[in-house]
Amino acid sequence: MEHMLVSFFKDQKRVTIAFALSDFLLISFYYLTIDKEIELIYPILLSISVYAIYLAIEFYRYRALMKKVESLRQYEESNRQVQGCLDEYISQSMTALHKEYQNKLFEQRMEKKETERFLSTWIHNLKTPLSVNKLLIERYERGEVKKKEFIEQLNQENERTTKQLDLVLEMIRLKEFVVDYTPSRIDLGTELNRILNEQKRLFIYNRVYPKIDGDLNGVTVLSDGKWNDLVLTQLISNAVKYSASEEQKYIHFGIKKQEKTVTLYIKDEGIGIPDYDQSRIFEAFFTGENGRLGKRSSGIGLYFCKEVCELLGQQLKIESKAGTGTIASITYLTKVKG
Repeated sequence: MEHMLVSFFKDQKRVTIAFALSDFLLISFYYLTIDKEIELIYPILLSISVYAIYLAIEFYRYRALMKKVESLRQYEESNRQVQGCLDEYISQSMTALHKEYQNKLFEQRMEKKETERFLSTWIHNLKTPLSVNKLLIERYERGEVKKKEFIEQLNQENERTTKQLDLVLEMIRLKEFVVDYTPSRIDLGTELNRILNEQKRLFIYNRVYPKIDGDLNGVTVLSDGKWNDLVLTQLISNAVKYSASEEQKYIHFGIKKQEKTVTLYIKDEGIGIPDYDQSRIFEAFFTGENGRLGKRSSGIGLYFCKEVCELLGQQLKIESKAGTGTIASITYLTKVKG
């Protein structure tokens, strides 16, 4: 209470000075302009009384407002009534700020939970290739696996682990997408050929080969080179993984041009996606039936691609039929909307 009184009188300091100055000027005016003696004590006492009543009313309003501030500080809604337009406006503004703060706090808590869930699931998935490596080493030590086969399988699992690490790092960087986003014109044909050359070993090892339908030369789109590279690499990796078999198969690449967009198609000849899984393929950590049948899917690849495409203003679609393959399509802008 004492602290509140001190704060209140500090806030009223200018009003008090103005009141005292006005009384002083009034008294000076009478002394300088009127020759006869006049009674000034009574009007001065009356003026002080009026000012005291004013201070009492203002202190009541000040105390009500301070209590409301204190209740908001303790995350409680206050039903205390305040008087006056200014007090009402301040009260409403503070309530709105408090609600906004609560909403932000809730969003941060949900984001923290989602991050924890993401990391815990990913760490669990990462244990699989490590367990496979351990099993491979044990089999090699028992002489059940030849050295060449052992090295090939070990390299394959190491590559899978490296890709998972890279993907998780990029997922974390999605939070800072705006900082790391550099929109520019990209030659789609050149970009695709470069990625295919980088993935040459993956194609050969799985007996799956790229086939470009049509001419992609000179086709430019609006995107971010690095992020677009990551999306295409992930989609191609998926197409190869789910097409791999004893038979030689192909992944077809083609484009469809429209007035302001270009759509890139990636069509594989793989196992396809069952109808009952297709509505959930973009959910984080959803592996579906194919992932449970030995493909060791992490369930974050397509989720990552969808998130990046939305941030880039691109449209990603997946069309598939079990047993006949999958078509992944990305629709790029070629002109700025306006």
